[in-house]
Amino acid sequence: ILQVSEREFMDQMGVFFIGFVSQYGYDRVLSVLGRHMRDFLNGLDNLHEYLKFSYPRMRAPSFICENETKQGLTLHYRSKRRGFVYYTIGQIREILQVSEREFMDQMGVFFIGFVSQYGYDRVLSVLGRHMRDFLNGLDNLHEYLKFSYPRMRAPSFICENETKQGLTLHYRSKRRGFVYYTIGQIRE
Repeated sequence: ILQVSEREFMDQMGVFFIGFVSQYGYDRVLSVLGRHMRDFLNGLDNLHEYLKFSYPRMRAPSFICENETKQGLTLHYRSKRRGFVYYTIGQIREILQVSEREFMDQMGVFFIGFVSQYGYDRVLSVLGRHMRDFLNGLDNLHEYLKFSYPRMRAPSFICENETKQGLTLHYRSKRRGFVYYTIGQIRE
């Protein structure tokens, strides 16, 4: 009926929700949750616990912030609701006032910095000397990581038509909405 994907719909619902609660004065409540993003997100958990008294059937997500740096913070998000990640992305984008493309691209860049802290930068550096070899090696890395993360739904990278100007990359994933995230990772 709407001709949009579930991801786009949930993303827009997140944007709508921020506007909706602002009409009832909750923007003032949200503004005092924290001066910095870490305090704000940790404060959301406290607000959700408070709201459970009025809405006991509410299944609130959980935000756990750790490892804050000048570039950003590591957010562990847990929810039993399907599609809620995109809803949360929509809310965060509304607060930050950035496009989906810009947000997901920067998340990809941040992810490379994050995994580098744990030594994966050395693993990535041996995947291949040239871009084609590196991208083709990512499939093997993802297969290896499935042993540690069995629920991971890894993408597939296939390179062809390599020239001096570039190459054609075929990116396939069962997860929707991660194209710009992947672009940010590759660019980084």
